[in-house]
Amino acid sequence: MDSNTQMNLLQLTNENASMEERIKMLQAENSILEHKIKLMEIQQTHDEAVVTVLKNHIEERRAFNRLLRDDSNFSPSEMERHAQIREEIINEHEAKKRAKVSPKVDEQEKK
Repeated sequence: MDSNTQMNLLQLTNENASMEERIKMLQAENSILEHKIKLMEIQQTHDEAVVTVLKNHIEERRAFNRLLRDDSNFSPSEMERHAQIREEIINEHEAKKRAKVSPKVDEQEKK
């Protein structure tokens, strides 16, 4: 072989090695990006679930407020039932608040 052919062969070998290295870097970058996409999809699913819960809460709250404002519902026998419903909702809300706070309090007491 002449030196020109050897130079071309050496150059092609070097280019091939650099291309293989570049492919490995791109594959590593691709796997990182795929992982980030999966995390974003999980976050999107979570956000959609939160939006659904909030929409349901708003609808329930509006229905409850309509019930409270409707004067036709307030016959003397119904007023007691409505007061009881209101107390149950308030107690449920306070119980949820306490449930959220109590794990934090338990952690602080352990320290």
